[in-house]
Amino acid sequence: MYRYYKKEQEEKNLPFAKRCTYETIFNTEFNISFYQPKKDQCSICEEYKNSNPDEKAKLQESYDRHIANKIKSREEKAKDTAMAKDKLNLIVACFDLQAVLPTPCGDVSAFYYKCRLNSIASRGSNEIATCLYSYISSLPPNTDIIFCSDNCVGQNKNKIVVSMYLYAMCNTEVNSIVHKFLTVGHTQNEGDSMHSVIERQKKRALKSEPIFVPSQWPPLMKTAIKEGRP
Repeated sequence: MYRYYKKEQEEKNLPFAKRCTYETIFNTEFNISFYQPKKDQCSICEEYKNSNPDEKAKLQESYDRHIANKIKSREEKAKDTAMAKDKLNLIVACFDLQAVLPTPCGDVSAFYYKCRLNSIASRGSNEIATCLYSYISSLPPNTDIIFCSDNCVGQNKNKIVVSMYLYAMCNTEVNSIVHKFLTVGHTQNEGDSMHSVIERQKKRALKSEPIFVPSQWPPLMKTAIKEGRP
């Protein structure tokens, strides 16, 4: 929010406050705050938060290191995103897996037992590597790529994905591939917002009728976003 405020002030040729001043005013003079997610809380932060003073003293060093890594990873991601806006050949891509969208899908529990192909598809390292390679292959020549994701070993952080990157460098025309992992417990990214919007649209759609076939999911996803390109 401070970056947006600073950018707006600069565009209007107006002076802007320092970040510390902005944070003090925001936190003390307004009856608003950032939403705290109820799920996916960081286990390290929660352990520190719920500890007594003696336990906090023992955890202080590792907790401070954890927070420093969180701040650094977010700053790194913001820096890469800003750099991608200026460099036409740089792509910064965040990805994460959404909750499974089964077919058929409805409010009746019996629908779950009608999922004929549910046990065939997988969501492991091979599937992630295949999706990433398909995306890399679609990019124009001389592209630099920076991927951001969580630290899931079974999906993203493993030798299968690394081997695929090596194969992609040898068999596509991209310049470079960099994969950066967000700090454990603080891996929220733009993909989470996208998934949340799709889930809300799914709940609205299910109020009118169930979803019977996979071809109904893409139109639902496209109507979930109100602005920009799906």
